[in-house]
Amino acid sequence: MSKDKYSRLKLQEKKRKSNLVLNSAIAVVVGLIVIIGSFIFFNNEDSNIASEDEEQSIAEQHLQSNQSEDENSDSSDQGSSEETKQESESVSLKEAEEKAEEQAKKEAEEKAEEEQAKKEAEKKAEEEAKLEEERKEKEKREEERKEKEKREERKEEERKEKERKETEEEEESNSESGSVATNPSNDPEVEEVIKNKNWKPVGTSQTGAHASSYDEGTVDWDEKVEAISYATGISASDMTIWFIGNHEGSPQKSVGTVSSSGSQTKYRVYLEWIDGQGWKPVKMEKLVPGA
Repeated sequence: MSKDKYSRLKLQEKKRKSNLVLNSAIAVVVGLIVIIGSFIFFNNEDSNIASEDEEQSIAEQHLQSNQSEDENSDSSDQGSSEETKQESESVSLKEAEEKAEEQAKKEAEEKAEEEQAKKEAEKKAEEEAKLEEERKEKEKREEERKEKEKREERKEEERKEKERKETEEEEESNSESGSVATNPSNDPEVEEVIKNKNWKPVGTSQTGAHASSYDEGTVDWDEKVEAISYATGISASDMTIWFIGNHEGSPQKSVGTVSSSGSQTKYRVYLEWIDGQGWKPVKMEKLVPGA
């Protein structure tokens, strides 16, 4: 039993030594690991510190360079700004002068255009006034020409009418020989007395009881003139009336003295009223010149 106990003790001792050796080896390995790790760590830290110092130095140099450049840039910018400002002021002044010149030129052109337009308007107004005056003068001449033509036409118609009546009277006189009696007169103012049996009343537009009128322009007056024209052959428009009045105090008898316009020969015509038929010539006296 003592032997077994000894063997166990020896085995335990041996195992203890083995564990000690193993633990020592482990401690050595751990120590080496720690040493190597520390070495690596400190080398990296130094490298990082050096790198950081180098980077800081580079950054400071770069910062100084930037500051210098900024100062130069600020100085340059300030100078450039002053130059730009001066140039801008110069350009603005030049633009203002150009704008003022352009405005003055524009105003001068507008004024010239207004004056030109005014002159043209005045010229046009004068031309229109002249044309209007010429037109009125032309119309006036045309009216005068037409009026003259009308007067000539009326005269021609009256002349033809007079010739027609004279022709008719002559034809009646020739066809009715002995119906017209021409006799001398004892009156020193009368050259001859003429009576025509074929004289008839000239007709009338009057109705009712007849009232003789010696007012020019009345119906009865105009019918007296028509009867005198019928007897003498002188148209009413070519007739100069010297007198028309009552004869022998009778309202149904009248007498008128007339002549042809521009003629010295006068005729005195005696009229009688025929109811419903008008005035009828009954005797005509040819007066001596100057009577």
